[in-house]
Amino acid sequence: MTLAVEIIVFMLITAILTGAVIIFNRILSPSGNVKIRINSGEKELTVKAGSNLLSALLENSIYIPSGCGGKGTCGLCRITVTENNAGALPLECSFINSQDLKKGVRLACQVKLLDDLGVSISADYLEARLRSAIVIQSTLVSGDIKEIIFETQEELVFECGQYVQIKVPSEDEQLFRAYSLASDPAEQKQFALNVKLIPGGIGSTYLHELKVGDKVEFTGPYGEWKLDLTPETELVLVGGGVGMAPMRSIARSVTRCIPGKKVSFFYGACTMDDLLFRNDFEKLDLDNSNFTYFWALSSDTNECTERMGFIHEFLKKELEPPIKDRQAFLCGPPPMIDAVMEVLFDKGFEETEIFYDKF
Repeated sequence: MTLAVEIIVFMLITAILTGAVIIFNRILSPSGNVKIRINSGEKELTVKAGSNLLSALLENSIYIPSGCGGKGTCGLCRITVTENNAGALPLECSFINSQDLKKGVRLACQVKLLDDLGVSISADYLEARLRSAIVIQSTLVSGDIKEIIFETQEELVFECGQYVQIKVPSEDEQLFRAYSLASDPAEQKQFALNVKLIPGGIGSTYLHELKVGDKVEFTGPYGEWKLDLTPETELVLVGGGVGMAPMRSIARSVTRCIPGKKVSFFYGACTMDDLLFRNDFEKLDLDNSNFTYFWALSSDTNECTERMGFIHEFLKKELEPPIKDRQAFLCGPPPMIDAVMEVLFDKGFEETEIFYDKF
C-alpha cells in the first residue's frame, strides 16, 4: 500500500469516527424543549432540554435554596419529583434518607431535564422573590468573621433559625449562598449575618468586601427549624464557629419574649479570640436567671485551662437531666454535631426534638 493510499484510508476512518461521534452526541444530548409541571399543573414551565432542574427554576424566578451553587454539596435544593423520576444519583443518597427517596425527593441540581417532568414544590419557594438590602454596618468580630448588618425597605418576617440566600454577582449564572440570620426577628427592617471568610470562597469574599451603603440582593427567609415558644419547653443550644448565628438569634429573641423559658447555651471555639460575642452572652447569663452560658476552647493555648476541651464534653458534664418538654438546636462543623447528638441521645432526647445544621 502506497503512502498516498494509507493517508486516504486514515482520513476516511477519521471522517467515519467523527460522524459517529456527532450522531451519538445528537442521540444522547437532548434538544428542544421540555415541560415542567409544578404542583399538579398549578404552574407549568417550558424550558430547554438538557439543563438541570435547579438552573431552569432559577431562570424562571423560582428561588429554590442552594447554598453551594448547584454543585450537590449542600443538600438544600430539595424538591419532590412526581412524574418521570429517573431515580436518585449516589450523591443524593448522602443527603436524603431512604423514606424520602421512595417518595421521590431529589436534589434539584441533580435532576437532568431529559423529558417532561412533574414536581412538587413548597408554596414558600414559589412565593420567594428577589429583594434588596443596604449594608449599614460591617464589623470584624474575630480574625476572619464579620458581622454585617443590612437594612431593608420593607419588613423581613422570619423565624429564629432561618436563613437567607445572598445573590453573588456573576456574569455566567445566578449564584446564591446561604447564611443564617443572627438577628432577633423583632428588628423588623434590619437583619444581621455572621460571615466567615473562606479562602477562595465566592460568597464570603463578596460579603467581606462590601462597604457601608452597598446594595445586595437576596431571597428568603428559608428554613424548617420549629422553635417551641411555650415557657415550659427547655431549650439547649449548641454552636461552634459561625454556627453562632442562629443561636444568637434564638437567645436574643427568647430572653426578650419568654424570660421564664430555660435556655442553656453551649459554644465551642478554638481560642479566646474566637469567642464571638462573649460579653453579650455573659451579660444575658447575669441578667436572666433562666439563661446559662457555657463555653469551651478546643486549642491548647494555656489561656484558660479549666475551659479546655471540646464542647460536647462540657455538654455531657454540665447539662442537667432534661425535663419532660425540651428541644435542642445545633449549628456547626459536622464532627461537632455528631458528637453532640450522641450526648443528647444519652441524655434522653428524641430525634424529633433535635434540629441541626451541619456546615
